[in-house]
Amino acid sequence: MISPQILMEGSKARFVCTISGSPRPTVKWLKGTETVAVCEGKQHGSCRITAADRSKYRSSWRDDRTCMAQHSNGPTSGRWSSLLYVLRTRSPADAVNYTCVVDNDLGKPVKRVALLEISGKFRGRSGWGLAESGLRIGPNFNF
Repeated sequence: MISPQILMEGSKARFVCTISGSPRPTVKWLKGTETVAVCEGKQHGSCRITAADRSKYRSSWRDDRTCMAQHSNGPTSGRWSSLLYVLRTRSPADAVNYTCVVDNDLGKPVKRVALLEISGKFRGRSGWGLAESGLRIGPNFNF
């Protein structure tokens, strides 16, 4: 189970989904039931924001190069991280479940959920806070 994340309104939330296994999966990020970002593992980890308000989210993909098994056709097994940033959080609109859905087309997708709770208003200048959720899938990437 993933613990709820609590931060001040107006700050930035950061969710991390760590995946290991083979082949490289696709990661879909959901805000409630809306898909806000998709990271295509087969496309070398390229991420695209699919939310209606694209300026609200950032997403990225990282390879852990120290854990890659190599083959002449490229990495066959390894560990990756997909990140989702929710910018300028507002309550109640952003205070919902965020879900990391991992799928490598070999079985059922795996889902991990984290609740974002917003408490009070941020009074600082930069408006940047940080909530990190260790959404972890693995170690064997079983479906």
